[in-house]
Amino acid sequence: MKLIFGESSSGKSTEALETLKSGDKCLYISLDSDRTIKSKIDQGNFDIQYIKVEPNLMDVNIEILQRKIGTTHVIIDPINYIMKYSSISIKELVDDFSVIEDNHKIEIILVLNTLKNLETDLSNLKNIKLIKTEL
Repeated sequence: MKLIFGESSSGKSTEALETLKSGDKCLYISLDSDRTIKSKIDQGNFDIQYIKVEPNLMDVNIEILQRKIGTTHVIIDPINYIMKYSSISIKELVDDFSVIEDNHKIEIILVLNTLKNLETDLSNLKNIKLIKTEL
């Protein structure tokens, strides 16, 4: 699992796409309406199924489980909305997605917008690669 984090407009979504390799089949779950990333997906050479999902943990999990056949990667962008609307900590969220990742042999890439007023402690996260983007 990877967690790509940084301030707004620091290139987190683009970095998530750049982690994909040729032959990867990806489910891109958008929790906001970022038209820029949708345009990059449409113009790129990616095997990506882009969907917009309501920002709650159950809906995201259901979409992953329904669309997992043949999928190698799932990008969830941004996870801030799940944390806000599901009242769940980042550690609980990572633990939940780790189970899905392990059980279904897919790699999950999480995107986190670290707003200046968002105090996020990432040091307690285990078995996850942290990638920070900067302006």
